Amino acid sequence: MSSRNSKVELLSEVMDPHLNDDDRVESKIQKSIMDYLKTVPGSNFAKIAQGPWSKNGVSDIVGCYLGRSVVIEVKRKTGKPTELQKVYLNNNIRAGGFAALSRSVADARAVLEKVKKQVKDKT
Repeated sequence: MSSRNSKVELLSEVMDPHLNDDDRVESKIQKSIMDYLKTVPGSNFAKIAQGPWSKNGVSDIVGCYLGRSVVIEVKRKTGKPTELQKVYLNNNIRAGGFAALSRSVADARAVLEKVKKQVKDKT
């Protein structure tokens, strides 16, 4: 892994017939994470729809928690981010935000805890 990409941390019923099994699993993880994020006070998140007119590399979930930018790239258990996804995640970190590769709700919760800790430490 190049040093440019080393900052990304690995934090450990959508049935679209056009999705393959891997996409279905990833979609379920995204839905579970979004369902969780909707319950978190002080947060505002959106799932980014990917399509022919979307920007390549943009994370699956983007938003704000306690005034901090947070982007989450969702992958199934063995999935890996593309180079463009790594660049997007790292650009958010360089801009002062938080970024995570998430495979579960627990991973998403962990990044929010990290944000909460930093906000608390700075006040």
